[in-house]
Amino acid sequence: GGKILSRDEIPARMNLLLQCCVLSIIPSSLVAHRNGAPPEACSSLMPNHGVKSTPNNTGFFLFGDPLSGRYVPGRTYRMRLVATIGDFSGFFIQARQESNQDNVSSIVGTWAPLSGDARTEQCNGIRRNAITHSSNVRKIEQFFNWTAPNETVGRIHFLYTVVIAYTHFIVKLNATVERPSSTIDPPPMPPADAVFPNVYRQPEDCQQSNCTFYVEWRNNGEFIDFRMEGNAVGWIALG
Repeated sequence: GGKILSRDEIPARMNLLLQCCVLSIIPSSLVAHRNGAPPEACSSLMPNHGVKSTPNNTGFFLFGDPLSGRYVPGRTYRMRLVATIGDFSGFFIQARQESNQDNVSSIVGTWAPLSGDARTEQCNGIRRNAITHSSNVRKIEQFFNWTAPNETVGRIHFLYTVVIAYTHFIVKLNATVERPSSTIDPPPMPPADAVFPNVYRQPEDCQQSNCTFYVEWRNNGEFIDFRMEGNAVGWIALG
């Protein structure tokens, strides 16, 4: 009762069957990782590519004000992941409490992507508490917003994994520890009796000891020397 296939129909049917078989044996993890880290990576930050990670950081760093471990509850900070050598295709980032940073339950804060190459992930049942890549397009840098928890939870650490290639990745780097080194020696400190002819202060009529912000500078012929002081909780900067 079945239909007898003509000679012209057989190759087309076999070709379709072969394509279906090939698609069915492609590992699902290989495809899924193109859209970011899988949920099972939340605890270990391991991408589960079936190979061991690279032991040392080879030039991938996370920057942002909260890396000191201090933050203002509820405040949003801009964070930057950058490759100082080469590029990368994937990443996975979390902030965890220092006191329990090996436990996935210690993840704090929420993330928001600032580009089309990132998306948030839900770990431990909490939405947007991690961020990962949304495509495997090669990247040099990525920007995100991280919002601190509404209440102080102690010092925090930012942990991150970077994927350079499917068989080349670096797992669970600590952004507080992983800082870029410099091969340039810092300039010498100016002598104690050095004269600084240029001054900026706020308020304009304040004395140095009671200014909200005070900076003085001089050109020493090779560098510009600055001295700064002020009344601030945390740090002060000049731009």
